[in-house]
Amino acid sequence: MITEVVVPVVETPEKTPLEGFAIVSEPLQVQHADNFLFMKDSYEIHQPISDALAPLVEQARVHFAENPFKVLEIIGLYSKEEPNPSLFPTIGLARANAVKSYLEKKGFPSQQIKIADRLADADLSQTNAPVWATLFQVSQVSEDALLQEKEKLEAFAAELRKNPIRLYFETGEAHINLNEEERNRVAQLNNYVTQVSDAKVLVVGHTDNVGKRTSNVRLGQERADFVKLYLQKNNFDEAVLEATSQGPDKPIASNKTQEGRAENRRVEITLK
Repeated sequence: MITEVVVPVVETPEKTPLEGFAIVSEPLQVQHADNFLFMKDSYEIHQPISDALAPLVEQARVHFAENPFKVLEIIGLYSKEEPNPSLFPTIGLARANAVKSYLEKKGFPSQQIKIADRLADADLSQTNAPVWATLFQVSQVSEDALLQEKEKLEAFAAELRKNPIRLYFETGEAHINLNEEERNRVAQLNNYVTQVSDAKVLVVGHTDNVGKRTSNVRLGQERADFVKLYLQKNNFDEAVLEATSQGPDKPIASNKTQEGRAENRRVEITLK
């Protein structure tokens, strides 16, 4: 049985998405008018980040390191009118993940962070200034809950190794279009690599057999490198990513048909 007590920090915003930074978890109380901000339609943290946040993040880091059964939930706000250029299910989740990545780089325990999103009814008429901020909530989890989470991570890794995430895209496209299931799997992968210290993501480019093998191996590598960079843009750590190419050597369909060749022109994301 998972025991979780949620302590809300801020109320759900309706018309004022800009909220201050606040993490309250007795005896910790860190608050400031500044926060991690985002422009409309963007999941990259607006720069520069306020200098006031660094010492507050450090206080929170120490507190959570001393309390391993406390979890910080980062909530990314978004509106239904916004496009979602990220690899995550929503741009709100991508915003939460961007802040999560920032905290991890500051030494915040990855295992004690989770991300969520929240649809907000907000006036986005401002287009030349940040209009979004992230919210923070603290919860207490049990040892059993942590064990169950570990088991879920292990099950996800086993499934991904058997059934990689397969991406198909036209050369020269500026982004990758994913369906809902693929986005959810990318979000799970992101969670896995931040929770498992020795995780390594393998990005493999594949091609059909039209043309010379050497050219196809090079093309497969270009596609794999493109996806690797796209994952980095979505706050995957470059250190956990490895891009390689199999060229035409591992088809999953017949190269004798147009449809089969299209299936073989793919990039697969899996775990080593």
